[in-house]
Amino acid sequence: MQTQRVGLGLLGFGRMGEGIANRCIRNGVKVVAYDPGKIQSGELQPKEGLSVASSVQELVQQLPAGQPRIAWVMVPAGEITNNAVAGLEQAMDPGDIIIEGGNSKWLETEKLALALADTGVNFLSSGTSGGVEGEQVGYCLMLGGKRSVFEQVDSLGIFSSIAAPNGYAHVSEFPEGADLVKSNHNGIEYVEESALGEAFSVLYYLFNKNLPRLADLAGVWSNDPVAGGYLVELAQRAFQDQKHFKTIGAKIGGGATGNWTKESAKKANIASPVLLISSLLQRELSSMEDDYFRNRVVSALRWQFGRHPYEERLVKDTAPEVSYVEEEIELMKIRNACLAARAYAIAEGLTILNAYRDRYQLDLAQITKLWGHGSIIRSALMQKFADVLEEDGKLELDADIVEPKLESLSSDLFYFLRINFPELELGEIQNFIHNFSHVNISTCRGGFAYLLISSVFGKIEL
Repeated sequence: MQTQRVGLGLLGFGRMGEGIANRCIRNGVKVVAYDPGKIQSGELQPKEGLSVASSVQELVQQLPAGQPRIAWVMVPAGEITNNAVAGLEQAMDPGDIIIEGGNSKWLETEKLALALADTGVNFLSSGTSGGVEGEQVGYCLMLGGKRSVFEQVDSLGIFSSIAAPNGYAHVSEFPEGADLVKSNHNGIEYVEESALGEAFSVLYYLFNKNLPRLADLAGVWSNDPVAGGYLVELAQRAFQDQKHFKTIGAKIGGGATGNWTKESAKKANIASPVLLISSLLQRELSSMEDDYFRNRVVSALRWQFGRHPYEERLVKDTAPEVSYVEEEIELMKIRNACLAARAYAIAEGLTILNAYRDRYQLDLAQITKLWGHGSIIRSALMQKFADVLEEDGKLELDADIVEPKLESLSSDLFYFLRINFPELELGEIQNFIHNFSHVNISTCRGGFAYLLISSVFGKIEL
């Protein structure tokens, strides 16, 4: 353990709060923590590098003198966060710094920033991604607020202690800009989970419900130079633990941050994100579906990365046995279908952020590059988007190359999936097919999402 050099106040000691504290301690940052519930339960105890305060006022008082006192709020979004920030502001002096890290709705963060503007207390926001493994590999921090305040904290080594290598960046001059970036990160995550659920659902029945074989294929995909990614790796782990997976029901939790993403599109007067709306509807209807394999995959992924609760039940699978020929060809089609839907999810999220680019001073190349380090949605595909956006910031479409590829992909997939799997609901994959079918290309050509995904697909082999 390194010599403790600076101090960070931490308000909230849940899974991610504790992970942040432990990373700070290992990297020489002394932590003063306060969480009344964890103190009462005995889960928050002092140890080397960690002091425990009995109140917000004591937390601030224990922070080192001679430098701005810095407090990180890591409690659930909403009223709890608002009250925590208000309490810290009362205990702090002008020049001190509050960092809101609980992934609040960007509009609520905007209100907090306005409330603190005249107090002299500085305010940053951190969209925080990484889940339960963030403690080991580091988190992805999407930081917003005045750059001078960001640099002040950064000079103390706090962000680098918490984040994965290359896993933090100042993404906006406005605190709410960082939370907008994080909510769109979550919107992309929702759709990627649904697309993977659909692809693995098809494969599950193609493999006659053989989970070990499904785990093996997920392992192959996770190492694929284009289709690989953290969520694919987590799918492999979920299928490998057959006993646990078979207890996961079809009801999917969550949904709030995805709705915030949808709201951000509406407020920017841009087209609603088709795939995200489909994914949100899937979650809403999941409580009425007993054994949809795709839903169980989504719930399993949520448990894997964040230990989010799921409906525990022994699932009775009623789907029919099926068998197919030319399997290798079909596997590639399914891989491409999933990849296409995931790519369009990223394009939808970036299209929303593009609408706020000037307002919040967002750099899409920087954001996609950042998402490749420590975030839940890190993937080889995300790196392809970062490469395209980083080249020169201009998206150019070679229609003669790209459009035939997209048309062929969408038409082949449509016939394969509809003929062989008429009983399966494939919202994300089918929505991709609709958006890039021959009859629809002329209507969406020139749109940011279309140019972006076309630029990416022009550079990869399917």
